Amino acid sequence: DRRIAQATRAGRRREFASFAAFAGAEVPDPQDPATFARSKLARRRDARLARLYAELLRVRRALPRGDADAVVFDEDARWLAVDRGRYRLCANFAARPRDVPAPGGAEVVIATHRAQLAGGRVRLPPRAGALIGS
Repeated sequence: DRRIAQATRAGRRREFASFAAFAGAEVPDPQDPATFARSKLARRRDARLARLYAELLRVRRALPRGDADAVVFDEDARWLAVDRGRYRLCANFAARPRDVPAPGGAEVVIATHRAQLAGGRVRLPPRAGALIGS
């Protein structure tokens, strides 16, 4: 249906406008078969990523059930911290390293990249995250 195809294209353009990666770029046409082909998941196994997923699933079982106890963030610095029980999830969405507040006596439980704890903060590389526990 041409109307649905056109509405989908327009909607994608509006949606992708907020993504920096598409600034000034043409948004892939959702009706183009080449877009579909490029979007298929690769079945190449990444051992490092598989280990991270397995560890995250293991750690998830230790998290207390329920909602977050607290959420703190700095939108300008692009970091986020979410507390749940004795754990804090720290995330750096910035393109540069960031220091995210961490409780004293905390230790890194799992991290996507090297995370350094010091002085009540966890230093995260760009676009990285860490789960810390106290």
